[in-house]
Parts: sequence; C-alpha cells; structure tokens
Amino acid sequence: MYSGQPAATTTGHRDGKTLGFERLIQFLQSTRELKAKALALGEELSAMRMERASYGQMANVAKHREKRLGELRRFFHGDLSPEDRAEVIKFLTVINTEIIAAKAMFLAYSDPFEKYRALLFEYAHTLGHGVEAFMNGLYRRATACGLDYSEAFRLHGQCVGMAVLWAGEMSKQQGLLDGDGFLAHQGLLYTFNRFGGYDFAPLRRLCDQLAVSKEEFCEGVLQVVRRDNKRGYCKCREDSSVDQLVRQRPGCLLRSSDPDAELRYLVEVTEDSQREVLERAFDCEFDKVAVLKGDQLHLVKRSEGSLEVDQTKTASALRGLIASLYTEED
Repeated sequence: MYSGQPAATTTGHRDGKTLGFERLIQFLQSTRELKAKALALGEELSAMRMERASYGQMANVAKHREKRLGELRRFFHGDLSPEDRAEVIKFLTVINTEIIAAKAMFLAYSDPFEKYRALLFEYAHTLGHGVEAFMNGLYRRATACGLDYSEAFRLHGQCVGMAVLWAGEMSKQQGLLDGDGFLAHQGLLYTFNRFGGYDFAPLRRLCDQLAVSKEEFCEGVLQVVRRDNKRGYCKCREDSSVDQLVRQRPGCLLRSSDPDAELRYLVEVTEDSQREVLERAFDCEFDKVAVLKGDQLHLVKRSEGSLEVDQTKTASALRGLIASLYTEED
C-alpha cells in the first residue's frame, strides 16, 4: 500500500496546502445530499415525460429541481472561499484543456471521424459501450413493467467509468498492473465512487427484478462487444475482441504485439477474460471506495468505508501516489 507525502503538481503547491483536486473532492462531499436531491428530481421529471404527465405537474417538479440546482450553484460561488473556488476551477481547466488539446490534434488533422488514431481516446469504451447498450434495453423493459429504475440508471460516462475498473482488473489478471500502479488506477475511480455512480449493486437489483441472470447479462454485453468498431485494427481471433489495457501505471497503455496493427495501443483481449470481469461485476465485487487508514491507501467494500470521513486526505494521498509513478521523462 502507498504511503507518503503528496508531490507538487501543476494545479497547486506542496505539503500543507490543499490543491484543486482535494478541493473538488471536498466540494463533492459537502454537496452530496443536494446533488442527490437534484438528480432524483431530474429522474422524476424524465419519468413524467415518458408517462406524458400534464404540463402543470412537470412544471412543478422542474421548479423544485431548479431550486436544488440553484442551491448547488450558490454553494460553489458563495460558500467556497475565493481561493478554494479558484483552485477547483484551475484544476478542472487544466484537465479539460489537456484532453481537448490532445484529441483536437487528431480530429483536426488526421482522423475527423474517429476511425483511426482518435480511437486511442476510447479507453475502456469497449465494455463501457456494451454495458450501456444492454442496460438501455433493460430500462425500456423496466418502463414497460412500471418499475422504477432511477437508482440503476447510468449515463455514458458512468458506464465507461465502471469499465475503467474492469480494464484495470483485466490488466492485473494478465500481470501487467499491480502494486501501487493498480492502486492508483483503481483508486481514482473508487475515490469518486464515494459520491455514487460506479456501483453495480443497483443494476444487479434491476436485473433481479426483471429476472435477468448473470449469464444473460454477460452474454448481452458481449454481443454488443462483438460488434465493436475497433475490430480489425489488429489481429483478433473469433473468441476475442480489440481493447486497451494498461501496464505499470495509469496512462501507460500496453502496445500490440501485432507488427501490422494499425494502432499500436489496441490489443487483443480474450472474451473469456471479459466475461470473467463482467461476472465479478455482476456479483458486486468491484463496489468499493478508497479510504486512508493511517497513512496508507486501501480499496475496501463500500460498507466498510464510512461516508462521513473527510476525503481531503484520501484525495491528497492519491494525488501523491499518482505523481510518484511518473518520471520527468514521462
């Protein structure tokens, strides 16, 4: 397990000062209940649209939702100190600028339709798209049966986030990712999972309500994977698919062993390994959070991690761990 002091980053200062990442986590923790209420009202409004409720009913719910969103905005712009708010904005701006600038180079000059090199930005999208498509089908079935699926509803980013955890597990299974590298890769998602979104348990409950077995879930996801748009970019057997795995640390993608591969960071992944990680997800094995015990980071079941613990120190330790895995040459 990792322990140590956080290193300097481009978003803040060294020891003793809380940086943008930590402030973001602190803000999310402080506004968790407000956000949950706003999301619940949004889901209620969506359900009302599906049921073609009256304009007056929907307007009333929309009014309450806007009130909650207003409270969230006031918290950010009023309750946060100017210094803390500036750190959060700076952190998010740096992250977004780096991502947009990197992808824009490919979209503008060589791959405007995301059919070639821009596929590098689809890390974890293979299984992510699979679970997203399969669950969308279940949401339609739930609606037809009059079931409330709001807790199980997952947006595109949440599906990909779950698949990032699964990619980390597959990388670990192949001996590519372990120790601090594995802890950092999984820990980032599990830190944000404090605020929900990456747990599979609500999806499992919906599957149980609709009598969807583990086998049906896995096969349904894999049927989507078999039609994935990355097939053909490297040698791939019938019982495998093209995906991306990491080695050593987050962001270090495994290179393809196929000398003729059009994209060197797309690799063959067996369907058996994908099925195994989906089965484990269905059993809620990855419903975890990151916690700091003493000065060591741990990944524990959600039930073992108190939701009231201040996450600033956990975020700081995670930032330090990730920074320690990179060298000046990286």
